[in-house]
Amino acid sequence: MTGEAEAERIEEINGEEVDHREFEEDRIIMELQETFKAVHPSIVALGSRFVMAPANDPPSFPWIIGTGFIVDSRGIVATNKHVAEELLNLPHDPETNAPAAFALVYSCIRDDEEYTTINLNFVEIRYIALPNSFTPPAGGYFGEPIPDLAFMQLEVTDVPALSLVKSPNSLLVGMSVATAGFPLGTPPLTPYGYVSQVTPFLRKGIVSSVQPFPCAFPHGFTLDIMLQGGSSGSPVFMENSPEVVGIVHGHCENGPNITFALPSKVIAEGLSTCLETMPFDFSDLPTLQSLVNQPGLADKLDFQRRLPVLRW
Repeated sequence: MTGEAEAERIEEINGEEVDHREFEEDRIIMELQETFKAVHPSIVALGSRFVMAPANDPPSFPWIIGTGFIVDSRGIVATNKHVAEELLNLPHDPETNAPAAFALVYSCIRDDEEYTTINLNFVEIRYIALPNSFTPPAGGYFGEPIPDLAFMQLEVTDVPALSLVKSPNSLLVGMSVATAGFPLGTPPLTPYGYVSQVTPFLRKGIVSSVQPFPCAFPHGFTLDIMLQGGSSGSPVFMENSPEVVGIVHGHCENGPNITFALPSKVIAEGLSTCLETMPFDFSDLPTLQSLVNQPGLADKLDFQRRLPVLRW
């Protein structure tokens, strides 16, 4: 490596030298296609089992409200508080009083001699934690007193969790990032009136600003990626490594291509607080592998068409 290239990886921010070599140490560099393949099993769709529908016209696919991603292999998903509140406000089953909310957890895509398959696991949500306090990272913090975060414990364990980047100076203006989720919810998955896609959408862009300005631990950042309903709660991750640097949570009014995100350090602090103060219960949880043997998508949708309760 030339001296010029080496110098490019060291820059001065706020009067202090930031050595990006330390941040990059031991990282395996991937192409975006490889990164998404590694991230995809940790993306979770959050939605409702019930939806308003015309008589004798059941939905093609359950209604997706937002996105989340697994941050703890014991089944904890991070999403936005406003997504969690919408799930909590869903009507319950009028006969059993069971909650309507569900989480769609993916298994890895598998190839065999005859088919390529993916398991869609419709998982119950055991507990939703809405933080009521937040300890900001050390140094100046100018974000919301309680960030737009929530954590959900799913009825499953041994699931693939994404790593949260907690290093200082890990968010730089101009760095390439990507996000994956469910913009506009269910309609893009059923554009022809039937299920034509079951996986999240991948989008890429750059960090367009750091809030309030470039610093070790910013309270937020923006992306030049359009945000649409259903994308809330999507992870923001590095283009060349499956490591999360933030979570999407909103956009500028009349400017959906100016997307606001919370840094992964804020997510990590919020998760730590919730684990210490909220009543998570990790007992008697099935493993993801044990769910793989349940009916596939075609069987599940065919079964659901025969359930009148799906039509609210």
